[in-house]
Amino acid sequence: MLALLLWATPARAITCSVAVSNVAFGNVALLGGLAQDSSASATVTCSGGTSLTTYIFCINIYAGSNVSGTQRNMAGGGAKLPYALYADTLYAVPWGSWTGAYLTAGVQATATTLVAGTISLPLTVYAQIPAGQAGASVGSYTDTLPGSANQALQYAAYGGAGNTACPLTGSGVTTSQFSFSVSATVTTACNVQNGSLTFSTVSTLSAAIEGSGSLGVACSGAAPYSVGLGPGNYASFNQRRMYSLLTNSYVSYNLFTDSGYADPWSTTTSASSCTSGASTCYLGIGNGAYQTVPVYGTVPAQAGEAAGIYSDTVTATVTY
Repeated sequence: MLALLLWATPARAITCSVAVSNVAFGNVALLGGLAQDSSASATVTCSGGTSLTTYIFCINIYAGSNVSGTQRNMAGGGAKLPYALYADTLYAVPWGSWTGAYLTAGVQATATTLVAGTISLPLTVYAQIPAGQAGASVGSYTDTLPGSANQALQYAAYGGAGNTACPLTGSGVTTSQFSFSVSATVTTACNVQNGSLTFSTVSTLSAAIEGSGSLGVACSGAAPYSVGLGPGNYASFNQRRMYSLLTNSYVSYNLFTDSGYADPWSTTTSASSCTSGASTCYLGIGNGAYQTVPVYGTVPAQAGEAAGIYSDTVTATVTY
């Protein structure tokens, strides 16, 4: 008697996951108002793939822990710093989540196995802090994007109803959640705009004359800063002087931090105090925009100075 035994070989079950590295912007100086770019690697890894089979992958990245509307944010010190994730190098295609109905879509990819075994599919997540964040407060910011049903990899064998485009709705669909974080440190920076102080034209210096001017300082948000003024190019000991090349002579003058001409301006080495004495410098808190720093001056009464145009150049030092 002859017997024939028949058996069926089950299809190999594929198992996949995705790993996304943390997005680290590092130290960013936002005072200039320019966008800041970064990126992270993402890798879809599978085992148990069947030979000569195409698989479809849907990578969904959800809103994060500090979202406002549709805007992803990092948070730190009670403040928020916006950022965005993209699927392309032009930062034009937002990376969202089909399953979470966030930013329209995630990213779709496919891979075909030539032989049974593993799949490794590399991808890149592009990140950007948008332009116009000059006023962001100095400090460290983070956001956590935890794995969930809305932040997960969907995958299946390509083909059949519901399994030819993301989101996948056909049979044999499997999901795998993943998490990652986004971080940045906003560093302090300051810029200075040149200023001027012009005294009125007089025919004699028999009486003191007064004047005022200003310069501009822009520092990062919430950053303390100080402004000190040097002695100028023609000072003699502690006396500031202007010089006339035409007459080869000098006119004494003084600079003050107050409109009452009581507090002489000096230098300082601290961002939060006037190290040459109280009220001898200007103290401010940055907000990302240029702030006006007033400068007051007097030319004391003096005799014997020749008629001419007198000037001096004073170096302003911003400490932050």
